[in-house]
Amino acid sequence: MSDLSLEWPAIGSPTGGDWQVDISGDLLTSDGDTETRQRVTRRLLTSPRTVPPDGTAILPPDYIFEPTYGAGLRRMIGSAVSSNNAQTVKQICLDGVTQEDTVAPLPPPDVAVQALGSAGFSVAVSFTSATTGRPVSTPKISLS
Repeated sequence: MSDLSLEWPAIGSPTGGDWQVDISGDLLTSDGDTETRQRVTRRLLTSPRTVPPDGTAILPPDYIFEPTYGAGLRRMIGSAVSSNNAQTVKQICLDGVTQEDTVAPLPPPDVAVQALGSAGFSVAVSFTSATTGRPVSTPKISLS
């Protein structure tokens, strides 16, 4: 099933971003590996309703009609660079990617986390499409 196409642009890039249209003015749709890549990226960057371990505050979801959807990776923006935070970022990505039906369980997804200075990380996620069997990668995600 096709989905509306939505690309996240690289910083400073004139391409991507928001809805895209074809030459006739109709909204573009995506399917196959492109749809899977977009779905994984959307899931990683969407935050679910979250109750911190100490129970002091409830962080609201990005999608109010589906409060459990999302991995919550954006909540790590600006996190201090540490091995614990890098491992948390990696685990958030792995948990989010494996929730998509079109991501093959084997070989397991690969998440590369790189420190960006003293506050923030860059994340690259690669996985195998369950639909086509081909390798797929998300755009590099910056959490700074």
